[in-house]
Amino acid sequence: MLGRYEKSSFLTRHRRAISLSSAVIVSVVLVGALSTYHADDQSLFHASSYQAPMHNMFGSFGANLAACMLYCFGGMGSLGLISMLLWYVYN
Repeated sequence: MLGRYEKSSFLTRHRRAISLSSAVIVSVVLVGALSTYHADDQSLFHASSYQAPMHNMFGSFGANLAACMLYCFGGMGSLGLISMLLWYVYN
């Protein structure tokens, strides 16, 4: 007779570890994009004919992501990400 642990799938058994790993990866990418934001990077909200070098560590994707986060949440965007990660880790 199979026990309950043996019947459950891999995703069910490791749901918390997978969700925590996903949250950490997303938070690291968002904080990295926000911390290397530069106002002169080409993004959805800033376009120029002058092709300046990209300053964001994630390139064009990071520049667009950081611009959207700063446009929607302002400077509190990075603080919100850090607090969300800390809440998830300690709960």
